Amino acid sequence: MKLRDQVTGMLDRDGFLFLANHVLKIVERNRSTMMLLRLDIDRGGEAEDGSTTRGMNVVADVIVKTFRGSDVKARVDEKCFVVLALDAAVESKELLEARLLKAFALYNK
Repeated sequence: MKLRDQVTGMLDRDGFLFLANHVLKIVERNRSTMMLLRLDIDRGGEAEDGSTTRGMNVVADVIVKTFRGSDVKARVDEKCFVVLALDAAVESKELLEARLLKAFALYNK
C-alpha cells in the first residue's frame, strides 16, 4: 500500500486515513481535542512547465514547517491538503489560520 504522495513526499489520502484513524483512537482515549484543516489550492489554470509541481511542493513545505511534527499533514488530492492538528481547541482556529497565512506571506516575500 502506497502511503506517500509522489510529488510532495507528504502522506497521501490512504496514508492520512490510516494514521488519522489511529490518532482518533488516541484522542478519544485521552479525551483531548483535534481540528481538521483543509486547504484547497486554486491556481487558476494549469501550466505545462512543471510550475504546478513546484507550487505543490511549496505548499507542502510551508505546511510542514508551520505545523507541529505531531500534527498529521497530507496531500489528499491533486490540489487539496489537510492537517489534523492535535490538541487544538475550536477557539484556536483563527490562530492556526493566521499562522498559516503569515507563513505563506513570508514565503512570497
